[in-house]
Order: sequence, then C-alpha cells, then structure tokens
Amino acid sequence: MHALLPALLIATPSPSVPTTAIDTRNLVCAARGAADQVAVEIANGAGRIRMPAPMVPRINAGQNGWFVLKNVKTTHDDITAFVELNPAMSANVNLHRITGELILTGNSGAYSGECRPSTPR
Repeated sequence: MHALLPALLIATPSPSVPTTAIDTRNLVCAARGAADQVAVEIANGAGRIRMPAPMVPRINAGQNGWFVLKNVKTTHDDITAFVELNPAMSANVNLHRITGELILTGNSGAYSGECRPSTPR
C-alpha cells in the first residue's frame, strides 16, 4: 500500500504531466484559458481550498478566501471532496493525482485546471 502524503496544490497552466502520484501537501492549480488560480491543501484526511473567484458567491462561508473541504477521500489515483460555499451553494472537488487535473463542479459554475506542487510561502 502506498503512503498518501498531505498536500497543497496550486493550479496554473502547465504542459508537463507527472507519471507518478503527486504529493498532495501543497498544490497550485490554474484554469485552462483563465487567469484565476486555485490552491488546495490536504493533510491527514482533511483539507481546505481557495476557490476561483467566479465560483465564490458574494455571501459565502469562506475564511480569508479559504473553504473547508468536507468528506475528503484519497486513493492512489484521486482525491475527491465537497465544499460548502454557503448554505445554498456547494461544489464537488476531484483531483486526479497522476495527471494533476483538477475539476470543480457546482451550482455556481465549473472549473478545470492543472495542478503542480507548490512550496508554501
């Protein structure tokens, strides 16, 4: 069994695709064709996400731009979770650990980007 590590991911456009599972402690993700970035931190079965601005409702449950990831499930290939943006709006999070593809879908819109490991500041 593989040891699954915590992660912070930040999405930004990146042509490179890793051939092994990404270390999910720190990731940065960027949308294809958009300038907005997403940051994801996952450790010990819990995590948080900085959502893309177009998906964040004016009245929201975030703290300093970060939202708590709920029901985080990690496998060798994927990380899935749920984020409550406010009592009426939510999004599903799916991060493919091999390719780095991040997909967010919810009633406030959708986001697709590629993640790469990031060094926390």
